[in-house]
Amino acid sequence: MLRLVVILAAVPLLVVGCANTAANPVPRAGYAKIGQTVTVGGARVTPLTVVQDSRCPQDVQCVWPGVVTLSARVNRGSNSETREFVLRRPQRVVGGVLEMVDAQPARVSDRTIRPGDYRFGFRFRT
Repeated sequence: MLRLVVILAAVPLLVVGCANTAANPVPRAGYAKIGQTVTVGGARVTPLTVVQDSRCPQDVQCVWPGVVTLSARVNRGSNSETREFVLRRPQRVVGGVLEMVDAQPARVSDRTIRPGDYRFGFRFRT
């Protein structure tokens, strides 16, 4: 019984520990808002639209963290692709691997995030 209590007490700490804040963005990531272009690792990434944001709000305890899905255009040299990216799920694109590593701001249960308020962090490697 004591083990169960300890495990249940640790779960909220693990969930909170996974969140990034605007004051603590992901190191070595390039950030862009919807419609802005950022260059990361030789690729130019332009977030186009938020397809889905089902992340658990900061002020709520959830059993599932949710996901952020973003449509973005990626250019590298003469190659250009538009794809949907899911937070922390790297995928091959334009001769490398692109990962959306952060999505800001965090969701809060009593507030809707406007498209212009989002910032997305990306990493690209060849």
